[in-house]
Amino acid sequence: MIQSQSIMTKEWYIYINDNREGPYSPEELKADTRITLNTLAWKPGMNSWLPIREIPELRKALSETLLDDNDMLQYPQDELTLEVNPKPPTRWWLVAIVVIFTLIYSVYSGLWLAEWINTYLR
Repeated sequence: MIQSQSIMTKEWYIYINDNREGPYSPEELKADTRITLNTLAWKPGMNSWLPIREIPELRKALSETLLDDNDMLQYPQDELTLEVNPKPPTRWWLVAIVVIFTLIYSVYSGLWLAEWINTYLR
């Protein structure tokens, strides 16, 4: 009975987005999606504001729902799988056609040029 009464007591203040807000009960903090384990909290009788992770009473009450600020990066809610082909397939047949065409053109141009030189420059 004592524990359930302390859970419903609105005695917790939070410091979030450069503002002091509260008082809240742990249940209200649990429902607030802005709260993380690094959110600063305070209640009367405490010497200073502390991250929720360092307040055993709140950490225990909220541990099921709160994430560390970095947890969202480490454990994504939705995963996206991408298939990556590190090297696109080479189109060897296209390369071969270009090389063959270039060789034929070079030979033909060379023969045409040689014939033109023999005909007009001699």
